[in-house]
Amino acid sequence: MIYTDLGENATIEQIGPPEKVINAFGPEVIGENVEGKVLSMNVEEHSGRRYYQYELEPPHALITATAAGNRLYLFNVTGNGEEIILHPCISCYKAKQL
Repeated sequence: MIYTDLGENATIEQIGPPEKVINAFGPEVIGENVEGKVLSMNVEEHSGRRYYQYELEPPHALITATAAGNRLYLFNVTGNGEEIILHPCISCYKAKQL
């Protein structure tokens, strides 16, 4: 999946549904299998671009995935239970039009 040519204007939907994306790329972010660790999964759209957002169990990992150009972008923030205030920050990450 990583080496598939998705064209110049790829969308996150071309890569797969939210469950497939987190199962495929979540281990790259947290260093282990994500099965049973996903606390929440949301899909949002901003300025015509769709974003998959995930919250994984402690130590908390907040991940946003989107596609722009011909690339997949994964943004993440991690923290312990005392740093959960970071949660609103995950929506700060938005891919600029390339």
